[in-house]
Amino acid sequence: MTTPLISARTVTLGYSAPAADDLANYLRSSGIDRIALRGAIAITEPLRTAALAEIAQAIDGLLNISLAQVAVEGWCRYDKLLRAADRTRRGGSSEKVPLLEHEISHTYHPALEVYVDDQQVSRFEITVDISLRVLPLEATVRGGRLVELGPGDCTATVSIGTPDLGPILVRDHTFQTSRAFDLRRPITLSGPSPRTGTPRPR
Repeated sequence: MTTPLISARTVTLGYSAPAADDLANYLRSSGIDRIALRGAIAITEPLRTAALAEIAQAIDGLLNISLAQVAVEGWCRYDKLLRAADRTRRGGSSEKVPLLEHEISHTYHPALEVYVDDQQVSRFEITVDISLRVLPLEATVRGGRLVELGPGDCTATVSIGTPDLGPILVRDHTFQTSRAFDLRRPITLSGPSPRTGTPRPR
């Protein structure tokens, strides 16, 4: 049986969370509805419920990012891995690369727009922070691709918030690093994405 890959949504809501219902109930207590409806002429309970449901659905979609993607984008800035990928790509051999304890972060700031009767009543920013603290482990690189990860744990922390409210939902989860990757399809190590921070050894 294949273990589901771990995403930011897994960390915050779990594997079996409903689409957005539980998240909407949680957001109600955060006060985010006051920001979302601040331009509305009148705020009724049905309107508040509908707005919270829409915001929860939007946030739920934002969390659909795999932790493997975050880690690989960070590792593509890691010089030792890139050099090993280059050597094995040219020589067809394999190398084992020790990785020290390090941290990889990913932050983005999507904006949500809220409309009531086709009129925009607010536009506000959501901040999503994903941080991975990876304990020492060994990576195997072959033919320019990551093909295996040795034993090691990783702690993922996901924070959701707004500039006005600060963090409104913070969750963390510790798991075996290799569980976040399906290395039956080896991962090509290439240039970095500008969105993701360089791994920081600890």
